[in-house]
Amino acid sequence: MGSRLIIALLALAGLVNMAIFVRSACGGQDSQCSLVSRDRAARLLWGLPNTGLGAAYYLSVGLLNLLIASHYPALSVTIGRTISLIALAISLFLALYLILKLKIPCPICMVGHGINLLIALVYWLK
Repeated sequence: MGSRLIIALLALAGLVNMAIFVRSACGGQDSQCSLVSRDRAARLLWGLPNTGLGAAYYLSVGLLNLLIASHYPALSVTIGRTISLIALAISLFLALYLILKLKIPCPICMVGHGINLLIALVYWLK
């Protein structure tokens, strides 16, 4: 139960972080979050905003741990490990893109990438 709770809390933290990013991105055209959210990399998959995909990921991870893990623990871990690796790969790309290409400091973005790393670590250390 301990790792499930940790993952659920990290997913909640990810959702809160997403909400902070969206609010900051809407705060002004010259804000760092606004600049990051207008870049082409802000819609990495299927033209959907990364914030929406991130929110879907955090909701999926949270629900997976709160609703499915107690009935199907092995399946839950397999799905969780798979989606956490995908999220981590995307986070790594976006973090490197942010640092090397955009050269825009975005602490909110880095917190989100850190949360994704922690979720993957908890899943893989289960």
